Amino acid sequence: MLRRRVVFIALLVCISVAPAAQGPDSLSRLVPLLIQADRAAVAANPKVWPGFVYEKYPIFIWDAEASMGLLAHIDTAPPGFLPADPSYSSILYGPMPAGETPQVGPAGFAGRLTAWIPAEALSERPDRALSTLFENVFSVFAHYQRMALANPFPGNSYPVLNAENNALARAENLLLARMLSMGEVQLKPHLKAFLDLRNRRQGMLSEEHREYENGMEVFEGLAKYAGLQVEGGGVRASTADLVSRLDKFNREGYGGAKERYAYTGCALALIFDRAVPDWKLFFEKTQRNSLLPVIGNLTLEASPADLGFLGIPGLQAEERAAVDRILAERQALVDSILKSPGLVVAVDLRTVLSLPTIEWSQRFSKNGITKLSPEMEIRNEYFELVGEGVMEFRSSRPILIEVGKSITLEFPDLKKVLVTVDGRKPEFGEGNVPVIGRLDIRGEHFELTADRAQVSYANRRLGVEILPRPELLP
Repeated sequence: MLRRRVVFIALLVCISVAPAAQGPDSLSRLVPLLIQADRAAVAANPKVWPGFVYEKYPIFIWDAEASMGLLAHIDTAPPGFLPADPSYSSILYGPMPAGETPQVGPAGFAGRLTAWIPAEALSERPDRALSTLFENVFSVFAHYQRMALANPFPGNSYPVLNAENNALARAENLLLARMLSMGEVQLKPHLKAFLDLRNRRQGMLSEEHREYENGMEVFEGLAKYAGLQVEGGGVRASTADLVSRLDKFNREGYGGAKERYAYTGCALALIFDRAVPDWKLFFEKTQRNSLLPVIGNLTLEASPADLGFLGIPGLQAEERAAVDRILAERQALVDSILKSPGLVVAVDLRTVLSLPTIEWSQRFSKNGITKLSPEMEIRNEYFELVGEGVMEFRSSRPILIEVGKSITLEFPDLKKVLVTVDGRKPEFGEGNVPVIGRLDIRGEHFELTADRAQVSYANRRLGVEILPRPELLP
């Protein structure tokens, strides 16, 4: 009888505990981190921002290979989700939304704006995992507070190789790094000088790029600032990483188009904390799309500090020399293709790319890409372009891409390239008279087939215009 009672009680205990979903190690090992973050939020929330409550905003940590994820801070579990830890029911484990591409950053999930975070972003740097969680959750908060960018990333048009912009941006970075360790009495004069320097530099930029820079400092910079509030070493210890990164940005354009602004915005927020602790209340009264009004308000009666210690003329000379060298190197890359003594193959895609009736797909390596301009780039590794029923292009050779227009490549030895039109080697007539038909080109690490193309040849240059079949015309 006693044994039966023991068994019955054990069954009751098992029934009373909610089942825990079993997930891959990449996710299950992050459950303690989520619990730790919830507990850390009690002290961190008021330091991050007035009204910020970390636990209020949903988080989805996903593993693409497993097609599963961890979901936290959702009141009602979506279908297929179970508690990931029976002792902590607010963290769920379940499937990724069917048919949806994994996101990074704020995106919808279960009817809520959610912080989507890839699992590897938390596993690769365990020392910064808490910070990464808070950064991503703050980005969701920023959307609700309308701190989001009015002008998102403006394509590839940012002037990365503008020597003057890079030199003055480097001066800004150095000044921010100096202010992070400066006495409080010195901050306002140096902030005033920073504002003058920023206005001088941004005066050379378009309005679009000024709005972009300032918006990025708010959206990305304040998110990084939020993350620092929970770093194990404390905010002051974490500034060493800021200083190190600020020293690297804008050298030869590095990080100037995007990465830089998380660090400059974060540095400004930390400096504001020391200069006037209630700066966030003033910021809330602005349009919340730039940190510059905060500097203006802080420095109304301040005189700008002397910035001679930055050595701006030296920075300008360095960046001019760097830009000249980079442009010369890039021109040499272009010339190595366009002026090859072998065979140059120029593929004109304008006619077919403009047709809405053709379905296009691409595959390519993310490495080996050299941006020459917003419209032109060189790719040194695998690139595949397929237009359904029109053409197939595959290459592991260096190719020059003019976006929306053409692809050009070269072969050192034209004898090693096989070109056929309608299955035969083409015979080009007097005056470079082109031939039209089904095209096939084969060479080392390259192949191109087209159902219909116009092909011409002269002076070691093979001109190819891809043409649509009549039934594909609108």
